[in-house]
Amino acid sequence: MAAWVFGSTGTGHATAMSDLDLAVLIDGDISLMEELSLSADLAVALGRDDVDLLVLNSARNDLQHAVMSQGEIIYDRIL
Repeated sequence: MAAWVFGSTGTGHATAMSDLDLAVLIDGDISLMEELSLSADLAVALGRDDVDLLVLNSARNDLQHAVMSQGEIIYDRIL
């Protein structure tokens, strides 16, 4: 499992209007309900209602590459 912050927050260009873009790479499969639950749990844990979660397992290749090359990794556990 690994997690990145990306977008304006990840590049240091966030403003008061910016959301929090988070990407995760999950061990195995994740259902839509699990993804929504994870997003809600992150919002509560971070005290924000503007968390935008991207599950890299199901993201397009160009998004995966952009997050992994331009985002800031905030958690990494050897799979």
